[in-house]
Amino acid sequence: RRGRRREGGGGEGGHKARRPSGSLFALMPTPRACCSSCASLNWNARLALIVSPINMVGVGLTESTMAAFAFLITRSNFLVGLSSTVSGLALLLVAPCAG
Repeated sequence: RRGRRREGGGGEGGHKARRPSGSLFALMPTPRACCSSCASLNWNARLALIVSPINMVGVGLTESTMAAFAFLITRSNFLVGLSSTVSGLALLLVAPCAG
């Protein structure tokens, strides 16, 4: 009903955070703000702040493993640099498609 205030909410103003209605999101709890600056972030921004560092660690591990493997096989720093360049360019080409 209009004009009624909801009891117990997640963010500021007593309202719960809105999330997509997919089955995976329905199972996830509503995150609580750790500080006042995080209270104004929406669900997508909070997920991005969680996923981005994890993603960067994964990319760093993949790149270093690939470079180490290429060096073990070829014993050439030039080929390691070339393979890292090709990998970076491939990521650059795919990134706009991923959004």
